[in-house]
Amino acid sequence: MVKGKKMQEVRRFGPLDKNNLPAVLKLAREVIAHNYASFLDKDAVSDFLSSKQCDREIIEHSENCVVMTVRERVTGFALLVGNTIHALMIARNHQRKKHGSALLRHIERILSASHAEITLDSFARNSAANSFYEKNGWRKAGETQRDGITLYHYKKSFYAWPPVV
Repeated sequence: MVKGKKMQEVRRFGPLDKNNLPAVLKLAREVIAHNYASFLDKDAVSDFLSSKQCDREIIEHSENCVVMTVRERVTGFALLVGNTIHALMIARNHQRKKHGSALLRHIERILSASHAEITLDSFARNSAANSFYEKNGWRKAGETQRDGITLYHYKKSFYAWPPVV
């Protein structure tokens, strides 16, 4: 390695399996505990984590989970449900280092192969995530209230080019 040069991290993408499931569950719990407490009620976040609902959702959608690794360590994952990104999380020490953008682009390629439009929801008060999605070309398409919490609905469309006539 050349002095002063940072070695480029190679990001790899693969399925969720029994070997990386514990790391994915740990990553999700850490991200939720740290990031969500900044815009949701801390007791609600704690109750959610204690309920193991997060673990159940990851396991329920495990066949549609894409895991990102760097140097064979789990650094992020996304859960896909139909044409929707149900969850996308990046390990805290890899946030703001383009890992999220790389995972999002990878997921967009997967979903756009079979869907002209893909969607996701984000907490309205999660300004960091909302800025991230908008910076990556997503457009806010509406909002709803669920249990007193506002969710933004985001969409991204993909069109064949050139158009079929």
